[in-house]
Amino acid sequence: MTDWTEAQATALAWLEANHAALSADHMTIWDFHEPSWREYKSSAWYMDRLEKEGFTVERGTAGMPTAFRATWKNGEGGPVLAGYAEYDAVPGQSQAPVPYRKPRDGVSPRAAGHTDPHSALGIGSFGGFLAASAPALVSPGLDLE
Repeated sequence: MTDWTEAQATALAWLEANHAALSADHMTIWDFHEPSWREYKSSAWYMDRLEKEGFTVERGTAGMPTAFRATWKNGEGGPVLAGYAEYDAVPGQSQAPVPYRKPRDGVSPRAAGHTDPHSALGIGSFGGFLAASAPALVSPGLDLE
């Protein structure tokens, strides 16, 4: 067993406690299945959720309507987090959320889908940011280094 620091244990506990919610969030992005440069619903979902979680969100970063930058501050100092998330679907890869090849019902088999799955990359980053900003993790006196 690894000896976790208090910060690591807190983040892992947050992820454990929020596993089901993050899994449901993943399915939200999966169901949008928007291709590159067209992730309007997906990016709006992330931006709205990050704002709800206390992040400051810059929408339309670099003049791109689906790009954004989110920042979070806990007073002076504290951790600086940076990450990258992809959540675009791949054109021509319509896929139902099953472990075998099956286009989703009600859309063209050539529609975009998450077979790679970028949908999980985005939620992985999102969950990591929320875990790192969890109130118990950033409480005064907790050494984050």
